[in-house]
Amino acid sequence: MSLRAVWVCAASAALVASAAMAQPVAVLGSDAASCAADTRDTAALIDVNGLKDRTGVMRVELYPDNNNEFLGDRHKLVAEGKTFRRVETPLPVTGPVRICIKLPAPGRYAIAVIHQRGATRSFSFSKDGVGFPNNPKLYLSKPDVSKVAMTFAAGVTTVPVTLNYKSGLAMKPLKQAAN
Repeated sequence: MSLRAVWVCAASAALVASAAMAQPVAVLGSDAASCAADTRDTAALIDVNGLKDRTGVMRVELYPDNNNEFLGDRHKLVAEGKTFRRVETPLPVTGPVRICIKLPAPGRYAIAVIHQRGATRSFSFSKDGVGFPNNPKLYLSKPDVSKVAMTFAAGVTTVPVTLNYKSGLAMKPLKQAAN
């Protein structure tokens, strides 16, 4: 192969790679517009990692920053005028999982990310995955809100979350995730 042919192949590969990198990653969920570049909303863009598989739906839930209300009954929180918001979306077959959730205002909030793998609407420790900002070590009880709450400024804040699935007496990230 001539030097010119090698150069043409390398240049073509670089163009293809840069075009692939330029492809925008889809933001999922009913609040996706709140994470757009031109938005004035306050939002969290959740980058989900560690999926067990691509079955079911992803659910992102927003809670107040206190232990009594964190992971509390959504109907009660809403009835009392407390912070609660849920975004639920089917999982894409491939690619990154990025879900936007709009926040009521800048402030401190707790977020839970649930991989609802089964057909039921309730969380199943034996099937479903769960993750939180700051990726705390999990057992079979909810983490303290101080370990998962974050302060959000105006604009969009990217929040990486690694999912955990039941393993023995704890919830742990998978050794070999599907994504």
